[in-house]
Amino acid sequence: MRRLLLLTTIVFLLCACGTVAPASPSSMEIVPTVTPEVIATVGQPQPVIATQPVSFEVSWKTYQNDELGVSFEYPAVYDEPQYESCRVTITSQPDGTEISIGHQSFLLIQQSQESLTIQSYVENLITQKQWALEKQEEAIVGGEKAIHIDYRFGGNGGRYGTATVTSHGGQIFAFNFYAGSFCDATEANLGEGYAYQHWLESFVFTK
Repeated sequence: MRRLLLLTTIVFLLCACGTVAPASPSSMEIVPTVTPEVIATVGQPQPVIATQPVSFEVSWKTYQNDELGVSFEYPAVYDEPQYESCRVTITSQPDGTEISIGHQSFLLIQQSQESLTIQSYVENLITQKQWALEKQEEAIVGGEKAIHIDYRFGGNGGRYGTATVTSHGGQIFAFNFYAGSFCDATEANLGEGYAYQHWLESFVFTK
C-alpha cells in the first residue's frame, strides 16, 4: 500500500512539471535593433561638381611663305573641295600684298613710311573706312607690339569688325576681320571668327 502511494505521488509530480506554458509576448525580452541614423537631405543644398565645358579639336595645317617671310596655321578643313573658296589666297594689291583666309579674314602687307607709326596707321584706317571705334588696346602678334581695335561699320547699328595692326622689317601688317559665316565648317565645329583668332595667335615672322 505504501509502495502504491509512492508511485501515485511520483506520477502526479511528473504530470505537473511536464507541462510548460509558452512564454507570453509580454514576458519576452525585447532586444533593441540598431538602425543607421537617417540624415535628412530634403531642402538642403547639395554639392555641385564643376565640369569643364565640352571642347572640340580642330585640325590645323601650317602655311609658310618664305618670300613674304610669314608662317601661320589655318583650318585643314579649308583644303577640302567643298571649301575651295575658303583656302589661303595670296593676291597682289596696288598698295601691297593681301593674304586671305575664308571670306572674312584678310592681312594686308605693305611698305611702311618712315614717319608712319602703327598708331597713325590705325587712325588713318578708321578715318578712311569710316569705322565707328568701339575699343582699342595693345596686343602682341608674332612677337611684335600691335594695336587691336573693335569697330562697327554700315547702317542700322553697324556690323561688327575687328582689326590688328603691327609692323616688322619696315613693313606694316594689317589684319582685318568682319562678321560673317560663309566659311563656317559645322562638321568641324569651326566658325570663321575662331579661325581668324587662331591665325593671329599662330602667326610667326620667319625673316
